Amino acid sequence: MNRIAVEGVSYAYGRHPLLQDVRFEARTGEVLLVRGPNGSGKSTLLRLVAGLLHRPSGRVRFLEGDREVPEGDLRARLGMCAVEQNLYDELTALENLLFFGRLRLGGDCAGRAEALLGRADLHPHRHKPVRSLSSGMRQKLKLLAAVVHAPGFLLLDEPGSNLDARGMEFLAGLVEEQKDRGPVLLATNDPREFGHGTREYALAL
Repeated sequence: MNRIAVEGVSYAYGRHPLLQDVRFEARTGEVLLVRGPNGSGKSTLLRLVAGLLHRPSGRVRFLEGDREVPEGDLRARLGMCAVEQNLYDELTALENLLFFGRLRLGGDCAGRAEALLGRADLHPHRHKPVRSLSSGMRQKLKLLAAVVHAPGFLLLDEPGSNLDARGMEFLAGLVEEQKDRGPVLLATNDPREFGHGTREYALAL
């Protein structure tokens, strides 16, 4: 059983409080929807959970059973797909996945990368540079980059951006598979994504 425990996390921009005393826990088998109006801090919260922003208060724990994952081991256990995340335009779709897989695992993941590209209908485009792909293809590739190392924890920020109906079916399958591996935090205001959630955490302005 994997768990993400968020304990009393607060954050402010200058003197303007954004998040105050956020507390929740998500477990294997759960997709926790993080919802709230624009400007309520959904993306900021996911970045705080991932450790991409300094947490001035509170703490976040990633647990495998009763064991807390050390910070140094987290890169191999955590996957994230965010709006501001970038791919390498000069690399091909396959080269991007191989790069992110090796970065997080320190080893080869070519077989899994090829299989994931097939599931996302990107295999025919695997040798094309990312700059030549459509926005929907790039979004699917960002999702693949988040799971190519089979993480035990997954954070998704507006994962359905630029996806058509077939892309949303792919996303649904990916989320369903991932929640059996570990907890998923999914920040969204897109009604198409609400059905993925098993629970909800609401943020307010």
